[in-house]
Amino acid sequence: MRPDLTVVIPTLNGRAGLDRCLSALEAQSLRRSMEIIVVDDGSTDGTAAVARSHGVTVISHPRNLGISAARNTGLDAAAADIVAFLDDDCEPETGWARKLVTGYAQDDIVGVCGEIIPRSQPGYLRGFLTRNNPLVPLELELVDGHSIPYRFYLYLRRQWSGSGRTGERDVYSFVGANMSFRTKTLFDVGQFEERFRFGADELDLCMRIRQAFPDARLVFVPDARVFHHFKPQLRDTLRRSRSYGMGSARLHRKWPALSP
Repeated sequence: MRPDLTVVIPTLNGRAGLDRCLSALEAQSLRRSMEIIVVDDGSTDGTAAVARSHGVTVISHPRNLGISAARNTGLDAAAADIVAFLDDDCEPETGWARKLVTGYAQDDIVGVCGEIIPRSQPGYLRGFLTRNNPLVPLELELVDGHSIPYRFYLYLRRQWSGSGRTGERDVYSFVGANMSFRTKTLFDVGQFEERFRFGADELDLCMRIRQAFPDARLVFVPDARVFHHFKPQLRDTLRRSRSYGMGSARLHRKWPALSP
C-alpha cells in the first residue's frame, strides 16, 4: 500500500534527539499511512543503530556529505506523493503529519510547512531564541523585493508591531526543520542544491520553485507544530549562526540579486 506521506530525517551524530523524534513519529495519528526514512550522514555515535531499533528505513552515507545531499538521498527513496522533512532535534506533536497532509487542499499548493517552537532548559538563551526565533518562514512580502532598504523596512515594521503574523497563510519560503512538498515538484526543480551543506538550502529550493512555477503556492499551517530541542549553550548558538551566515553567502553567490 502506497503511503500518504514520506518523512525524511537527515542526521549527523544526533542519537539522543533522533530517538525522541522517532518516538514522537510513532505516536502520529497518521502513522499507519507514513513511511519514515532516516539518512545517517556519516555519524560516528551509533545513530543508525538507534534508527533501526525503531524499525524505520535507514540509509547511511559512508562520509558526511551535508544536509542537502542527505535530504536528496531520502527523497530518492521516497514512495509517497508528499514528502516531509524533519531535523533530528525536533519533536512533532501527535497530529503533525495529518495536518501537513490536509494542508494540500488545492492543486496549486505545492508545499506546506508548520510552526517550530524552541524548547530547552530555562535560561537566557532560551528566552533570547523564543523572542528572536530564527526558525520562522519568510513572509510573502519578499516577493516584492530583495533590496536592503526594503528588507530593513519590513524588519522595522515587524519590530513596531511587536509580533509577527499569525494564522494559516501563503509564505515566501520554508524552514527546513519542518517542511513538506509534493514529491514531483522537488524532482521537477532538480531537488536540493548540494553545494548548500547547511543553511539557506531551503530558501534556495523555494526560490527555484517560484521561478519554475510562478503560480504555485507555499502555505504555512501553524497547527502542524514541532518542538525544536536546542542546546542552551552560547557555543552551539554561535556555531549555528556561523553556518547560517555561510549558507547566506553561498545564496548570494548563486542569486546575485539577493542582498547578502
